[in-house]
Amino acid sequence: MIFLSGTLLCFLAAAVVPYPASIVTNLLLSLSLGCAVLFVLALIRGKRIRFNPQLR
Repeated sequence: MIFLSGTLLCFLAAAVVPYPASIVTNLLLSLSLGCAVLFVLALIRGKRIRFNPQLR
């Protein structure tokens, strides 16, 4: 949930910055992308797939 909220907060902060081509906007968008990737990796890591030998 931390990475999801970080993604949303960084994206909304980038949308609020008045100059769209500024360094701050690029930094916030890259942080948003990084948090989104970490969120997806956390979802993948959290889902545990158990091997069932009877399905063979």
